[in-house]
Amino acid sequence: MAVTLKLRKPIEAHGGQMTVLTLRSPTPEDAMVIGEMPYIVMDGGRVRPLNHIAAEYLARITDIPLSAVKQMDLVDFNEAVWDIVNFFWQPTVKESAN
Repeated sequence: MAVTLKLRKPIEAHGGQMTVLTLRSPTPEDAMVIGEMPYIVMDGGRVRPLNHIAAEYLARITDIPLSAVKQMDLVDFNEAVWDIVNFFWQPTVKESAN
């Protein structure tokens, strides 16, 4: 599963301007390399994103440098953070009803 994010403000990465990011689904390897989940679950079950960890996932799953993530418009970054958190809460394959 992948998510496409149209950026409100272009960013510079890989020697060019980017206006769209494609976020691939994180893998267990991504989680092991980064070493933390991009969220915590608060009392009452509310999910709180961890922006600094989500930024690491964002760089990894879009194959852009962290310096490019830091250029993002805050609204784009917020949307990407929630997309990343949702990858961890929504299955990529639906179970079939038997």
